[in-house]
Amino acid sequence: QQMREHIISSMIYPFLLVFVGGAAVVILMMFVIPRFAQIFTDMGQALPLPTQILMSVSNGFQSYWWAILGGLIAVVVTARQALKNERTALSFDQFKLKVPVLGELLQKIEVARFARTLGTLVENGVPLIQALKIVKNVITNRVISEAMSRAAIDANGKGKKGKDIISSITKGKGISRPLTESGVFPELAVSMVTIGEESGQLETMLGKVADIYEIDVKNTLKRLISLLEPLMILVMGVIVGFIVISMLMAVFSINNIEM
Repeated sequence: QQMREHIISSMIYPFLLVFVGGAAVVILMMFVIPRFAQIFTDMGQALPLPTQILMSVSNGFQSYWWAILGGLIAVVVTARQALKNERTALSFDQFKLKVPVLGELLQKIEVARFARTLGTLVENGVPLIQALKIVKNVITNRVISEAMSRAAIDANGKGKKGKDIISSITKGKGISRPLTESGVFPELAVSMVTIGEESGQLETMLGKVADIYEIDVKNTLKRLISLLEPLMILVMGVIVGFIVISMLMAVFSINNIEM
């Protein structure tokens, strides 16, 4: 819960920046630029190319705002409906894990959630098998959740349908080997779980795994935010700068003609 709150609080400013910047651009395109466009049209003078492009975009916003809004709503609704399908949702979760930087971050978040939840349950006396059943429902990424259920890989590295982690524990095999065979849990996390099993301090090591990956997630988020903030400011600055320069070019062009 604390990690989730930290992630949400970290993303508030970037989302706010995008929202405010986007709203400013829409207001300029819908209400400010058309007034200048009318003035330039009444004067009947040829406008610089950047200004013509800006006017065309503004006209598009004014004429087809309903289509743009409807298209966005349709995309959101279609995506939500598609993600209700298990196969589509699984494919999307696979895609997220393969995205550079984001995939690794999501994996670390799930590992931290897995370790923290399982460690807390075991520490409070919940039987390991029952605790794993609970943890499986806590994992939000379907790929990792499926890997917990089907964690067997043959010696050649080709996946095969195997017994789940719970069955392995029932037969006294522990959880470290199935976690290794799943291919989605980092080597460090698996090694620490193995040490915890062998030393009889599984819940303690799970807590340390959670601590390590929670700190790693926080540091990664800080680095991402520190990169995203100036990047978004730069993008918004370029867009607004293009609008301002295009308008100034038109004004200077008209003044030169009058002179």
